[in-house]
Amino acid sequence: MRVFQESHALNTDKRETTQELHVIRARLQYFKELLVTFSKSVNFVLKTPNPAMQAPVVVNDQAGDGIADQADFEKRRMLSEELMQRECKTLLLEIGRLERTREMMELRLKNVMALVSVSFDVRYSR
Repeated sequence: MRVFQESHALNTDKRETTQELHVIRARLQYFKELLVTFSKSVNFVLKTPNPAMQAPVVVNDQAGDGIADQADFEKRRMLSEELMQRECKTLLLEIGRLERTREMMELRLKNVMALVSVSFDVRYSR
């Protein structure tokens, strides 16, 4: 799709094409803002302790000793915390990958816009 738009932009002198390029640039900027916001949210979840997991344990003591339920709850708490950290780190890696892809697309878009500008200048200088 991008290759088509790049070749289309270079082979035409229509004003709509430049407008399309600016629309794409605006969408890339919006995508950048979404990635930054999402990254902040994931970092918040990663760094902020979950109050539900830190709350004191209320054990329904059927046997009277309360030991088995407490140990089971602690095991689940640790497992949930490890899983949450792992998933947050995976999300942050994916956000980074998407940001690098977005930067590459933005560079390509800048190149196409510069080529279109030069081709317009050459056509109209004749």
